[in-house]
Amino acid sequence: MTLFRVEHKDVLLYALEQLAMFRKAVAIDEISELLDREDEEIFLAAFKAIRLIDAKRSISIVLPHLASDIAGKRIAAMETLGKMSVFRDWKKFLPNLESTDPKVRKSAVINLVRIGKGRANK
Repeated sequence: MTLFRVEHKDVLLYALEQLAMFRKAVAIDEISELLDREDEEIFLAAFKAIRLIDAKRSISIVLPHLASDIAGKRIAAMETLGKMSVFRDWKKFLPNLESTDPKVRKSAVINLVRIGKGRANK
């Protein structure tokens, strides 16, 4: 049994928090499995952990969620990528500007601006 297959949600959330805090990139593959969970609290914690670990290899794990049917996952994916120092491919956010969900569109704009600011300050 791995740490991310425990049945207790509180243990899972604490483990994600700790791995992110110590930037344990070795856990990215296991954390990525949690992005597909239906439980919003778990998938949001997984996105946050990936964002804080900020490893280049995690970009390909997050990108497919930009097209998720679940608006919360699309927003979390944009927030994750938008705050990662290793991600600069702002064009990946453009399809979300045409979403029917205003929260998704707003997140796309916020994260496009965030990436633009990051590039301007370098």
